[in-house]
Amino acid sequence: MKIYNIISQSFKPQITKNKVTHNSNLNIHYNPSNLKKDMVSFGKSKNYGQNSVLKKAIEVFNKYGINYQTDEDGMIILSEYHQPSHTYDLKKKVTFTDLGIDENEMFKYVKEIKGDADFRFSQLTNMGNLECIGGNADFTYSKINSTGNLKYIGGNADFEYSKIKSLGNIQSINGYANFEYSNVKKLGKLETIGDWVRFRNSDITNLGNLQYIGGNAWFDYSEVKNLGNLKSIEGNAYISQQHCNISKDNLKNICKGKIIIKKSHL
Repeated sequence: MKIYNIISQSFKPQITKNKVTHNSNLNIHYNPSNLKKDMVSFGKSKNYGQNSVLKKAIEVFNKYGINYQTDEDGMIILSEYHQPSHTYDLKKKVTFTDLGIDENEMFKYVKEIKGDADFRFSQLTNMGNLECIGGNADFTYSKINSTGNLKYIGGNADFEYSKIKSLGNIQSINGYANFEYSNVKKLGKLETIGDWVRFRNSDITNLGNLQYIGGNAWFDYSEVKNLGNLKSIEGNAYISQQHCNISKDNLKNICKGKIIIKKSHL
């Protein structure tokens, strides 16, 4: 299993009054020894050793091959996150809840996920002290309603049918962002999306602090009325003749690609 070491979590275009220069400071390299199953240092700084939820979690991590380490404060850094038995077969799936682990309690002590995070089938509702997901984040059908301290997603983010209504402290999504059929209403502190974004069939009306979209943007059949601080769309922008509050005039100064007017919902 590849484990990535994220040296810098900064991903933000350099934005001036009339120009956006995409400049990612994210440096990722393969480091197989970066995360180790570390029972010795676990909880040293904060005396978590007697926490039954965390002790169970460590046993599960070891059994199901989820590598981890702890930082100098005793906070957990995971190689990836998914339910212990990572399968689509519901008869064979084993969840943290099945093993008696409260995920909300566990995430009070999880600071970073280096790789992908799959929250489907999870009972987690609050992401607690998690600050960074280095890979993709799948919130599809998840029960999460608060993104907590999360600031950065290094890959793609799928929010379809999730219960998240605000992105809160998230400042950057390095890959695509799919809000179609989501409950997201506010983008919170989000400033950059590194790839394409879908707003169609979502409840988002104002893009707020969002400044940069690195790929295509779908506004057709969306509720977006206000582009907020948006300064650049690097790809195409899609609008529709019907049920679209964004016009060609709204986009002509910020869209680097084509502005495409769709005649149907397809």
